[in-house]
Formats: sequence, C-alpha cells, structure tokens
Amino acid sequence: MSNALEYRGYTSTVEFSAEDRCFHGKIAGIRDLVAYDGTTVDELEKNFHSAVDEYLAFCKEEGKAPDKPFKGSLNIRIPSELHRTLAIRAEQQHKSLNSVIAEQLASHAVQSTGGFTKKREAIRTAPKATKASRRKAG
Repeated sequence: MSNALEYRGYTSTVEFSAEDRCFHGKIAGIRDLVAYDGTTVDELEKNFHSAVDEYLAFCKEEGKAPDKPFKGSLNIRIPSELHRTLAIRAEQQHKSLNSVIAEQLASHAVQSTGGFTKKREAIRTAPKATKASRRKAG
C-alpha cells in the first residue's frame, strides 16, 4: 500500500482530511509549492497530473527551469567520529566515501521501509572512487 502518486518524474504525498472530506497532496522534493486535491481517488490522480502539467507549463512560460525532485545530492551533518569511521571504511574498501554512505543508506532503506526497490541501482550508480577521492577520504 502506498500513499504517494508518481507522474512525469514527480512524486506526491497524499493525505485525507476528514474535516474537509477530501484528499489533498503536494509534490514532494521540490522547493516550489504545488498542491492539489480531490474527493475521489480518480479525481485526486487527475488533479495531480494536471498540477504537474500546469507547473511545467508555468515554468516554461516564465523561462524558469522546473525544480527536479531528488537530484541525488544530499548535504548532511554528522558527528566527526562517524565521519572518520566511514572515511576509514571507504579507504579500506577502496571506495569513495559517497559510495560507502550510499550503500549504507540503501541498505537501511530496504530494511526499515521495504519500499526502496532500486537498492542495487542506487549502489551501482553511486559515484565511483577516484585516486584523488580516495586520498581525500582519509
């Protein structure tokens, strides 16, 4: 069971409002706010598709590049000891720090949610270690 819709590379959250007696959602993973609603699942899905299409048309009219959800770039802050541990593991495995972190996140996502089905692809497409990145990891 999923409470998300997908269309043209965009994913949406979906919630139900008992007070309003309707479903509502918004596009996830972008800075712009694109929201929609519907009283039935079919209407909700139709309005989601329309919202995405209208958002892309608006961006084109304005000469603005539409936000791309989940670009694959993530800036996180972690304790220095964890950073050190991961960097040493990456060095020992002759991998980039990004690859080690991507593998750990993918493994955790599969175990905790069961919803991440592209684990192998995520690991396969993680940035490859270069000699320079391996030197920097330590």
